[in-house]
Amino acid sequence: MLFSLPLNIVDAVECSGASLRDNSTGQCVPACGDGTKLINGKCEPLNSLFPFAVGEIETIGVGIGLGILATLYGIYRTEKTRREEIKKEDLELIHNYGNKLSEIVESERHLSTKLDCTLYAERYLDTIEQVATLYDKTMLRDDVVDYFQNHFSYGKHLWFWYKKNVENVADDLLENYFVRGLPGHLSNLTLEEKKKYQNDRWYYFRWVCDGRKKELKNDK
Repeated sequence: MLFSLPLNIVDAVECSGASLRDNSTGQCVPACGDGTKLINGKCEPLNSLFPFAVGEIETIGVGIGLGILATLYGIYRTEKTRREEIKKEDLELIHNYGNKLSEIVESERHLSTKLDCTLYAERYLDTIEQVATLYDKTMLRDDVVDYFQNHFSYGKHLWFWYKKNVENVADDLLENYFVRGLPGHLSNLTLEEKKKYQNDRWYYFRWVCDGRKKELKNDK
């Protein structure tokens, strides 16, 4: 009888319809519906795989999205800067070599002797050979070399004049001589002859003029 009063008092505690009494503690706790379970005083879905509330998940998703956008924007800016730098370098090369070739051509009006013409042809061909060599070393892009196509065409005329009038190569041999040692031409050259032609003073100039640039690059 001494212990019945406290027990009766506990049994008398009633919880509202939205809560139930926890038999282990005698406290009223939220009444969880089907598919939920009381966790840390709250009704949580039994199949929940995320330790975050819906609002927290949305916030995290927004943060990830912003991070991806920031990364993509950074890549875009880097690529744009790189393209601008390449374009600037190309323009500088075109300007520098274009000016050199123009200065040489300007001196043509003052040529009066065969020696003058010889030195003129050598200066022009040496300069355009520098452009062709840079291209072979992949330091120039196709677009830049395309800009100099007229210069290469003019240089080809100078090359034929030089070989004929300075080195005394016969007319009927000039065409064959021009492509000797270049890739794509079957000339049955010995190893020593190939080295001779590949060490030619204007080898890369001839190579670009012959239109073999892409084939040669594929062979490397």
